[in-house]
Amino acid sequence: MADDVKQYENEYKKCRTFTKEHVKQAEVLSDRVKFFSYDMRQGLEQLEDIVLEDKASADPIEARTIEDYALVDKVIRELLKDIQFNHGKVEDACKELNKLPKSSYITAGLSTLKGLKKDIDVDLKSRDKKDKNRAAIEKLQKQIEADLKIIDDYSKTVKKIPDSYFDADKEYTVAIRSIMTAKPRPSAKTQKFAALVPKMLTKSILQKKVKECQDLEKFLQKEADKVAIAVKESKPKEVIAHWQGGSKGLQKLQGIIKGYLDIKKKFGTEIDKSADKKLIENSIKQFEKIVTDAEKLWENTAAVIAENSK
Repeated sequence: MADDVKQYENEYKKCRTFTKEHVKQAEVLSDRVKFFSYDMRQGLEQLEDIVLEDKASADPIEARTIEDYALVDKVIRELLKDIQFNHGKVEDACKELNKLPKSSYITAGLSTLKGLKKDIDVDLKSRDKKDKNRAAIEKLQKQIEADLKIIDDYSKTVKKIPDSYFDADKEYTVAIRSIMTAKPRPSAKTQKFAALVPKMLTKSILQKKVKECQDLEKFLQKEADKVAIAVKESKPKEVIAHWQGGSKGLQKLQGIIKGYLDIKKKFGTEIDKSADKKLIENSIKQFEKIVTDAEKLWENTAAVIAENSK
């Protein structure tokens, strides 16, 4: 009867089993490919915009490889470094993913283990409860039940991994080749900036908007003076009227200038490359000073009203 235990144990050793660590490893590798691939693709999209825009420029970089661009352009050099770091992580994870057993291999192992469990289940039903080998066989039975659950979890985990993850490392080479052979194209950002120029950034429009903001600032000063006089003369209706009028003027002023400050924030590089760089930068400096002074003036006006309301 002792031979029965040894026979079952020998059969068990021939079966393919997995552990929770195998399940965890498959999940970790899948997540690693997912996250580093995403970062790699984001970088490649940025790289494409920069390179294709350079190709469209009046004085493009002479380059046969992406590394040639990196030698000349610092932004491309740093971006390529990040992309290649993420690609390295993807490449390592892909290698490990491809070492995982295929679903057919797992299924075959599952079938063998289920067959052994069935034999043991039949054996235990007919075996005397006082049999000295029963405990050892029941222990093996529980081990197999645990193994079957883990194998099922492992099979589901492997099946959930997208097919594209197993060769995600190839995306880098394909993307770089596409970038190098693509036709010149201004980036979406450059195109947006170009669309703004005739609407907001020509010399005549900038001069007009600066003048409008200067006039609003003067209006605000007059309203602030009138508020101060009304406060001094204890005329609350006039205080309210001039405060409301000045507040509307300030809101209009802030609305105009916000548009230009947003342009400065979003399109700094494009402004720097623009033929009207000095004109745009000087106009924005004027806008910044106007709005700063106007907001400070109105804060002081609010303080005057608050002080005299005590």
